[in-house]
Amino acid sequence: MVLATSIALWSLAPIISAIRSRQTNIDLVAARLEEASAASDLVVVMPWYLGVSFERYYRASAPWMSVPAIADHKLQRYDLFKAQMQASEPLAPVFAAMERTLRSGNRVWLVGQLMFPQPGETAPRLAPAPDPGAGWNEGAYLTSWMVQTMQFLQMHVWSAEEVPVAVDQPVNPHENAQLVVVRGWRG
Repeated sequence: MVLATSIALWSLAPIISAIRSRQTNIDLVAARLEEASAASDLVVVMPWYLGVSFERYYRASAPWMSVPAIADHKLQRYDLFKAQMQASEPLAPVFAAMERTLRSGNRVWLVGQLMFPQPGETAPRLAPAPDPGAGWNEGAYLTSWMVQTMQFLQMHVWSAEEVPVAVDQPVNPHENAQLVVVRGWRG
């Protein structure tokens, strides 16, 4: 009986830890954007699936889009994501919107799980799905797109600054979003 009780209590520890954790900090990021962003700025959420939580909480006036650009964020639209996997230039709308915003002297706010390439690293470019090496691997496409997006910004912006988002408890790592603001366009 003592052994069974010990095992039961021991197995509850991870559950209690998870219960005490925030499931997202997107609400805090959205609130920070409401304070700091302007209507002429652009918010880019990556990866795309964070857009569902972001749409729920975001009320600021700056337009926003996801990486890749998904038209509907009311729920997880894997059909739209699959279409982006099959597209030949899925990042073109995102890059064009960021360039337009930065060229006009406004800021781009990056929300999410940001993947910065290492110095000298070239972002992997995958063929429209199914890629000969990656097939239909969603993670491979997401990684490629996020690194390509950050590499695009590294090549073209003057400054980037992480914006702190205060949180007083642990956050689920799948929805623990960073917030970065970039300014200035380098051609």
